[in-house]
Amino acid sequence: MKAQLKNFGYAALIGTLAAFFATKLLFIVALPLIVGRKILGRQILYLSILIGASILWVTAPVYFLMVFLVGASLAVVLTEGESAQLGYATTVLVAVIVLSGLVFLMGSMAVQFWKFSPVAYFQEQIALALSQVKLPPEMALDKEALLKQVPSLIMMVIIFSVWLNSILAPRMVKLITGHQKAQGQNFLSSELLRWKLPDSFVWLALGATAGHFLEVSPEWLKWTCTNVFNIVVMLYFFQGLAVVVSHFESRKIGGFWRGLIYILIFTQLFLGVAILGFLDLWFGFRDRKNQDKSAVA
Repeated sequence: MKAQLKNFGYAALIGTLAAFFATKLLFIVALPLIVGRKILGRQILYLSILIGASILWVTAPVYFLMVFLVGASLAVVLTEGESAQLGYATTVLVAVIVLSGLVFLMGSMAVQFWKFSPVAYFQEQIALALSQVKLPPEMALDKEALLKQVPSLIMMVIIFSVWLNSILAPRMVKLITGHQKAQGQNFLSSELLRWKLPDSFVWLALGATAGHFLEVSPEWLKWTCTNVFNIVVMLYFFQGLAVVVSHFESRKIGGFWRGLIYILIFTQLFLGVAILGFLDLWFGFRDRKNQDKSAVA
């Protein structure tokens, strides 16, 4: 009985924390759920989801509940993918597909039942964001052009959330328990460092780049290429980041310098790292390091 009450207390704490994140920190809603699953097991995960959803159902607007359910779905897919040993790339792909479908379903429900207008909402958000940024007149941004890129923005948020939670969760587990391994199979850091897009993906990247920068008609094809281009750049950014982190590991670069470089990467060097990831297809920077090590040995 005591053990059951203790587990319920853990689940209540985790579910409450995830519910709070749903209202404040949407990128890491899944984080406490994933960590709870890794340390305490599958039952705690689903009980935490039930408690968190109940709290938001009673106390918050319905869109916070939707955010929570998306985060909970991410936690389930990532942890079950680990347990089934699907591999990091496969699990991430499944997570992106599931979350994209869920976002589309919830958006459709909001339009149908609550008369939600996505166009009006995003127009308002874009106008609000631009009002906070002071740009020279010659750098004025086209609000309509930004609105047409919202689909890729949603996908990029999903992809970033998947990446961020999969990176932070093992570190949180290690911080709490003192060791990396927990219930279920953990993605190995070496697997994350080796991650790369399929070679054939380059054709999609080149096609999207051409459609984005060249004059293309009809207009819907032009904006489709632009949205795909945005997603492609982000995916190659993560491949480039894996190259950078692999270099950090091989050079034994300390935490302070890593943190400083990460800040520069995310604030100033995003496109440069994406180009690095694209060039990795031909130059194989990580393979070169391994060959150099073998030659030295």
